[in-house]
Amino acid sequence: MVQIRLRWLLPLLLFAFLITSNPLAVSETDPFIKEVLYSHSTPEDAILVQSGRDNATYYRYLILDDYADSPENWSQPNFNDSTWAVGAAPFGDRSSNGVQPNTDWDTSGSSPYNNDIILIRHKFQVSGIVTSAKIDVAVANFCTPYLNGNMIYDDKGGDSRTQEYWNDDAAGTITPSSFNQGANVLAVYARDYVGGWGSSNRQWIDLQITAKVFEATNESVILGDTVLVAINGGNNGNTAVSDFLINVTANDTLITTFYYENVPGQYYGNSLFEWTPEWRGVNQLYIEVSCNCSDANLTNNFYILNITAQIYRLKTIISENITIVDNTRDVNFSFTIRNTGDLNDTVTISEADSMPGNLIMDFYPNNFPLPVGQFQKINATARIPSNYVDGNHNLSFKVESKYNHFKTSPLLQRGAYADVDWKWINSTDENEIYNNTNWTKLNFDDSDWKNGNTPFGDNALGGIDYKTLWEGENYGYFRHLLNISDIGLYEGGTMKISVATNNYGNHYINGLYIYGDMNTGDGH
Repeated sequence: MVQIRLRWLLPLLLFAFLITSNPLAVSETDPFIKEVLYSHSTPEDAILVQSGRDNATYYRYLILDDYADSPENWSQPNFNDSTWAVGAAPFGDRSSNGVQPNTDWDTSGSSPYNNDIILIRHKFQVSGIVTSAKIDVAVANFCTPYLNGNMIYDDKGGDSRTQEYWNDDAAGTITPSSFNQGANVLAVYARDYVGGWGSSNRQWIDLQITAKVFEATNESVILGDTVLVAINGGNNGNTAVSDFLINVTANDTLITTFYYENVPGQYYGNSLFEWTPEWRGVNQLYIEVSCNCSDANLTNNFYILNITAQIYRLKTIISENITIVDNTRDVNFSFTIRNTGDLNDTVTISEADSMPGNLIMDFYPNNFPLPVGQFQKINATARIPSNYVDGNHNLSFKVESKYNHFKTSPLLQRGAYADVDWKWINSTDENEIYNNTNWTKLNFDDSDWKNGNTPFGDNALGGIDYKTLWEGENYGYFRHLLNISDIGLYEGGTMKISVATNNYGNHYINGLYIYGDMNTGDGH
């Protein structure tokens, strides 16, 4: 069996589904896909709201004696806080562990204190999809934070203690679907400890929100890159659906499936996975949602995501004429570099690693931009060291792109795990059928050969059974045609051939002998 393949890179699939309520259009049941986005990388760590300690983050704030005096809907995103004062966090009445308050919040009087309550609001932007988030709080003594009107937690903190960066009893996670792409509002109600033994009349509030954020893009990718894809969808109806299924396919191949046993009505979320586009040019992902339900609206069940994959490629054109060096031992020659890829590039030229250290080559220009389709003439100089004797020598140099990506892909699958069709013929005795290698060439007529699937053999090997019987003492000949649509993608690459066989064999590609041990050695 002959198997030809490049290094194989399996796309890693990551699964996550975030569900939240959203007042969408009402129907009985309505599974839907709203949009599908992709990113060049996994979600990045981001600080969405920086602490006042580190950044003097500004808030609108209002100090009250009693929470009952709070304005109606003060925590909602559309609340008008324009009449509130403006101040930077931290809010507090004294320094602690070297941190000074930026805005004074100082309760006074006897318990219950005056100015016990502070309400603060901060607006911030989110670009991308939040996949996870947490809030850290330094507080004396208690607080209740809201994000876009959604309570994160209720009245966490502790009495008779000071603030810390950060107070463990005031930390919390934030539901990712609470975030908006674009404008967001953090609103916080904080209060001093009122009454009881150990009352210290101490006030402090400062916060930080950190998150992992999926940064969507519509830019092309380099062929071989893996992208992170986010499917935004759910159930637009007012009735829960069961057996909620998302199928993702590309090039008639199933990429991944997401299954959710139950999705409530008026809920949506994000499903994430990684994928490596396979083709140069436009790659299409087909995403379809279904459920065990009566879905009257099928117009929003299907989505096509287009991702364009590009290549970088440089071609060096140099004369094959021999350069004659005179007694000055100076060499001057020129060559041309052309950008034959899809991406604007920056080109760097240097001596090859194989050149001796005392041979210095100079190239002009060097480290230069080279747009797609353009070329650049390079003038090169070198001085041949005195220890080089007269004769023929090679000067080697490297032409390098600013990119360093590669695509690995199988050209021929192994028959052990897939049905791979071959043409084959075998002799009836220990004599060879052919006394030349014409049978290895592309245009050879093998129409009278038999059809078979690898593995060929007469016994199982390592738990893998044969699919086509080949037995007896004879010679076998095997051919498989590969269709490579763009051979240029493999220029400069490495081909790896993996073979599982016994006894002897020779291996050819397009009539060229690659390796073998036919009629030599002891077999294997």
